[in-house]
Amino acid sequence: MYRSDKTTQHSQVWDRPDTIQCFAQKAPDTRMVARLQNASPATRVLDLGCAGGRNTVWLAERGLEVYALDASRAMVLHTRQRLQPYLARPEQRVLEGQMHDLGDFPCCFFDFVLAFGVLHYSQSVAEWERTLKAITRVLKVGGEMLISQHSPRSNLDGQALNSTSEAHVYRRASGRFQVMFEAHELDNWVGGWGFVPVLPTDEVVVPTERGWRVTIRGHYRLEV
Repeated sequence: MYRSDKTTQHSQVWDRPDTIQCFAQKAPDTRMVARLQNASPATRVLDLGCAGGRNTVWLAERGLEVYALDASRAMVLHTRQRLQPYLARPEQRVLEGQMHDLGDFPCCFFDFVLAFGVLHYSQSVAEWERTLKAITRVLKVGGEMLISQHSPRSNLDGQALNSTSEAHVYRRASGRFQVMFEAHELDNWVGGWGFVPVLPTDEVVVPTERGWRVTIRGHYRLEV
């Protein structure tokens, strides 16, 4: 998850035990499972937004070299605890930090990056691109990225999103800002950073407590 001064109140939600359990108990992402279930143990994966270990644990169980980053200390601690049966030093693999804070990792370090539900918490397109730039630095050429983020057709709080003066930045009824793209827009933006689709970018619509979310799902390879 992403934390900034504008989302401090929302960030407290991610630290709540019920929120952590909700995400930790979810099944691993099906696209990740399909792509990595037969991956070599030498595969090095970065999980941005550890979600209480939802995907991180599945990867560690299979012996992949997994790292995770999350801005919620509670999420980080819970994920570290769940990884103890598989890693001798989980505190070295699950780090606390913002999604663009990848300076601890060297260039071309990862074979795969998971970015599920994190980039849309950027407060501006510049912040969104800052994270994508960081991902391209740590991802090997030929490496892959799975991403999911909200479409502006989402109705997350029971009310339509409000556009802002900045293209692709929307204000929710709760007052929070998010960066949102449609499928073709996401393809275009990541394409500008050297990514090409591995599979066609698609979407899923999921009901929420007050409305619904339209999630855009992309699978890309870094070509340059």
